[in-house]
Amino acid sequence: MYIEDLWKTSTADARKILGSRGDIPAGRISQFFKFRKDMEQVIAAFAKSKVDLGNRLLDLQNSVSKLQNALKDARIEVTRDDYDLDPKNPDDKKKIDAASKVLDRFFVAGATGLSEFTRQLDSLEDHLDHMEKYKAAKV
Repeated sequence: MYIEDLWKTSTADARKILGSRGDIPAGRISQFFKFRKDMEQVIAAFAKSKVDLGNRLLDLQNSVSKLQNALKDARIEVTRDDYDLDPKNPDDKKKIDAASKVLDRFFVAGATGLSEFTRQLDSLEDHLDHMEKYKAAKV
C-alpha cells in the first residue's frame, strides 16, 4: 500500500499548505487507484502463469528426456539385430550391415532433432529464469 500511503501523506501536507479554502480534486485520482487494483490482479495472474509455464516446461523437458532414452533403447535393439538372418553367412552379414546402416539414419535424425529441441528448451528455461526476476512497478 505504498502508493496509497504516499497519496494520503501528500494530500495531508498539501491541505496544510492550502488551508481551509483550498481543495484537492479527487475525481481522476480515484480512477487511478481503481486501475491500480485492477493491475494488482493482472500481476498476480501473470505471476501464477510464470509458475504454471515453468511447471509445463519441466514436464516437457522430462517428456523429451524419456523420448531420447526410448530412442536410444530402440536404436540398440534395431541396429544390433540380425533380422532373422545368419550373421555367419557372408551374404546375410552384408544384408544385416546394410539394413542396420539404413535404419540407423532414422535414429541419428531423431537424436539430432531431439538434441536441438533440448537446446531450445534450455534457452527457454533461461528466459523463464529472467522472468522470475521481474518485479512489478512499486505503484
